[in-house]
Amino acid sequence: MTPNPHIIDVGRGDSSICAFLTISEDESSRAYSIRDAHDLLKPHTPLGVYPFALTGSGEYICFDYRDTPSQPGIVLITVEMDIYPVANSFSEFLEKLHD
Repeated sequence: MTPNPHIIDVGRGDSSICAFLTISEDESSRAYSIRDAHDLLKPHTPLGVYPFALTGSGEYICFDYRDTPSQPGIVLITVEMDIYPVANSFSEFLEKLHD
């Protein structure tokens, strides 16, 4: 569930991707559930932002469908619920991963 390499520049320094979130309904995977992460973020974030990864510091990497639904950008949602752009696409996000 962790990419290799797993470090990415999130625009305010490097952050580590601790895990990609899962769609599994298995109770043992609940801490990494997309549904639970979305339910947690939903009251604090705009419509169209969906988590897919968790950082080592408890922040979320999300798809951002607000501006370009056919090509979502990637954003970081901090623990303070601030939103920072990370990449213009998922491909660009993957290219930015490093050791």
